Amino acid sequence: MKMNLFFASRSWCLLAVFAATFSHAEELVFDVENPTVLKPGSVYKFSFNPKKKGDKVDVRLHTSSEAGVKIANDEPYAPINRVTVTASDGTVSDLAFSPTDYGVPHIHIEDYDCDGDLDFRVICSWGTGGSWYSYFRCEGNKFVPWQEPEDLGLNTHISDGEIAATGRSGPEYHATYYEVKNGRFNKVRVESIRMKSSLPEFKELKDDSFIVAAVTEIWKDGHLIKRTVEPQYGQ
Repeated sequence: MKMNLFFASRSWCLLAVFAATFSHAEELVFDVENPTVLKPGSVYKFSFNPKKKGDKVDVRLHTSSEAGVKIANDEPYAPINRVTVTASDGTVSDLAFSPTDYGVPHIHIEDYDCDGDLDFRVICSWGTGGSWYSYFRCEGNKFVPWQEPEDLGLNTHISDGEIAATGRSGPEYHATYYEVKNGRFNKVRVESIRMKSSLPEFKELKDDSFIVAAVTEIWKDGHLIKRTVEPQYGQ
């Protein structure tokens, strides 16, 4: 009986130690304007006010306990694996986050659905073709994952009620512009630079004076209204 009590007591002590370890991860300040790579097994916090009349929320970035790639000074860094948002009334939004790539976690705070409340996005993947983000939308006193802008690949900033998905790889370029209306994204324009060989308009054309063309498409209610193709001649 004494032996059982000894092991039970030892087990509870170990559990208490583990609980203290996980509940007291190092909390550091995260600078949205000047982000840096994150330490493994840490919590980074920044705050902002999502509503014109209201209190600030605290956003915490929880990093993986496993070290990632080492930077130049041989210090390890790790990806974010969880995001939590705590409102002034104590309400906590626990948001899953799974980056494809990881490095410096760029975060942008804007009113992406144009409803008057600020939302935020966290970079989850990038490359020579562009950058992509996971979006989190303000709903009442909580934040929720927002799949639509992520699926559309939106990666520019809001300007005059529009936001775009852009990408570039090699000589070709494209940008799809969306009007933000009632919290949804409606495609209004596509601008691209395309290789002449990829355009049906020039399939039979024997002209070596240009190799790319500018293509502009105007869209409304999901339908293509107008398409113009202009050869881009060298100087």
